[in-house]
Amino acid sequence: MLQAANNAHYDKSLYPVIVAEEGSYDNGRLRCRFKINRDLDEYHSKLKAIRGGPNHLLFAHGFAVRGSPKRHGLSVEDLPLASAERVDFSRSHDSHDRARYSLAKAHGCLMILAWIFFASIGLLLTKYYKPMWPNNRMFDHKYWFLGHFNCMATMFIITIIAIILIFVEAGGYSQAPDLPQKAHPILGIIILICIIINPILALIRPSEESKCRPVFNWFHWAFGTIANVLAIPQIFIGMDFGKVMVPWWATWVLVIWVIFHIIVELTLEIHQCCTYKKNKERRKKWEQQKRESPKLSFQEPDPVGRKLKQFLLFLHIGFTAVITLFMIIVIAVS
Repeated sequence: MLQAANNAHYDKSLYPVIVAEEGSYDNGRLRCRFKINRDLDEYHSKLKAIRGGPNHLLFAHGFAVRGSPKRHGLSVEDLPLASAERVDFSRSHDSHDRARYSLAKAHGCLMILAWIFFASIGLLLTKYYKPMWPNNRMFDHKYWFLGHFNCMATMFIITIIAIILIFVEAGGYSQAPDLPQKAHPILGIIILICIIINPILALIRPSEESKCRPVFNWFHWAFGTIANVLAIPQIFIGMDFGKVMVPWWATWVLVIWVIFHIIVELTLEIHQCCTYKKNKERRKKWEQQKRESPKLSFQEPDPVGRKLKQFLLFLHIGFTAVITLFMIIVIAVS
């Protein structure tokens, strides 16, 4: 019942330091009692480890072969339970709570906020809402650009903070032994590189009249798309880590959001295809009026089907806000 941590660098057996070991399980309470062999040299390494101060208790569970425990996993079901407080083995102690990994939870909450809420809205604005509100400006910029810029800038800041927190929690770069969790830090680094490159590209972007502008647009789109495409499965993988302690059903809540987001994107894509010809004709007519009467001021025509697009945008923002808030609460309190 009582063993040292399964660490490949050290002998995991506590014998002969521990003698007269007893254990019982009754009414949901696990009791463990043992004696320390005082006949050993006081400088014995294992005896010093026990007497060296209070330690966290680990309750591991999993598969064993011929009495030898196998390596545990990192999921919610497999991660060993750790006591919330340190336990002094030289005294009687009652431990009744499990350790919570606050930095890991904060990392998960921030990533949900960054990628489910801000990134998804920012990408919708730049992909489908450029023609909207053509005659409205704020700080000399169109509404879609301000929304896109603020969403992506906020996403960038939150993501950087979340990555710093998880590096502090893990003590540096840490890699899981098995897939898909093994891919989590690797994908995280790729996403980080993409979101660092994109703002740099935005700072050096050429003017709209430049021949190089289409090249910039393609690279800006490519890095943004790669980061967003990887971020969603990355969140699903992260929810499987035991330190976050997310209940299994929370994954299905996120699946519902993904399906909803896909439906919104497909609807906007179909809508854009159906209205493309009419919007093109309106714009050609407007440009012709400008050429024929250069001294007059003509407002740029509003796009066809703008009410549906506005409804879908507000619906997406509202639904995504609810899902984001719900997931953050679940991660924080679980």
